[in-house]
Amino acid sequence: MKKVILMVDAAADFPSPALRDQTPLETARCPHARALAREGRGGALKFTARQSSHSMSMLGQVYRGEGVALDRVRWGPLAGRSLGWDPDSSRFRTLGHFVTCVDDVITCAAFPHALSEQNALLEALRDALRSELSPTVELASFGKGRFVVDLPLLDLGNLDSLTPADVVGKSMAKLRRRLPAPLETVHRVAEEVLGTHAINQVRLDLGENPLNGIWMWSGGSLSGVNRHPEAHRKALVSCEPLALGLAKALGLEALDMENPYGLNRIDAAFDVGAFLEMTGRCDEITVWIPAPFLRDQAEGPEEKVRRLDAIDYYVTGPIRAILEDQPSARLLLMSAGVRNRGLPEKGRAPFVLWGDGVPADETQGWHERDALRGALGVPKFANLLETLRRT
Repeated sequence: MKKVILMVDAAADFPSPALRDQTPLETARCPHARALAREGRGGALKFTARQSSHSMSMLGQVYRGEGVALDRVRWGPLAGRSLGWDPDSSRFRTLGHFVTCVDDVITCAAFPHALSEQNALLEALRDALRSELSPTVELASFGKGRFVVDLPLLDLGNLDSLTPADVVGKSMAKLRRRLPAPLETVHRVAEEVLGTHAINQVRLDLGENPLNGIWMWSGGSLSGVNRHPEAHRKALVSCEPLALGLAKALGLEALDMENPYGLNRIDAAFDVGAFLEMTGRCDEITVWIPAPFLRDQAEGPEEKVRRLDAIDYYVTGPIRAILEDQPSARLLLMSAGVRNRGLPEKGRAPFVLWGDGVPADETQGWHERDALRGALGVPKFANLLETLRRT
């Protein structure tokens, strides 16, 4: 039996007055997801706010197995792997993100207008850190707002995986005091260098949030992460470099797709022919889509609705059409977390299980309200995966 897990990060949300007190998932048309829900069975996964801010860790849970210690995976080293850096036990690699600080309080994650602006800030910060810490410090962009910090080990240990969303509203000075001395130095130097940089002076003059601080998270090593024992039977499809880095670390077959949120054409976000060939070689394919939540707080929930419809059109629809032609196949469509305007929230994230041997229930749509009527209830994620894989 062929199995596909379609995980959409943080698709679940809260009702909004701008959407007539409905959630974005309820408002989105999503005809393919609704058809899957009517023909399959629904339910919901229960999240705490902290789980929702680390929803990509669910991707690691999909590949748990003998010889795979994914509880020790940190996304910083995987980002380095995605950038083409070989594993190096003498280096400490971590993800970093620009933040805006006002009177020592982190107010939000911050994003540059262009990678050229980000690279100029990172170059200035790298030069300062090489003088202060080590001449081998490296910083590399990893998408707008996000970058990888590569340091000599310096007895750093594992970095607490508080994401930028987790630290909004907290004191940077208090957070810094919890860090090992070298990492505290990195944050302090970043505040000194970025706070006076000409780019941030211009942003302040224009009334924009300055990129005057950084937050580093999810650092460490890839110790204990080995080739998956069934790598030849499993594959991953994603436009997220971190997900592809995980696939590479586990020896999984991987297919790079385009981000569905910016597409403006009639075909799929992935190579349909390559996906069909992959279904012939692999028993299980996971498709991981980054969150459709809003990065610009000036945008309304309507933008999330548009992005959810884009997923349905460019990803869910083509995958549904491919699996309908398979003699025996199952699809698990799920929201991997709950976020409101980009911030993690506790709540229930809907899922739909569709395909061979899955009888229909009363679920009519892939959204939070209908999930409560689903026959599969509120299972643990591990139990849901077992249900999907049961033949």
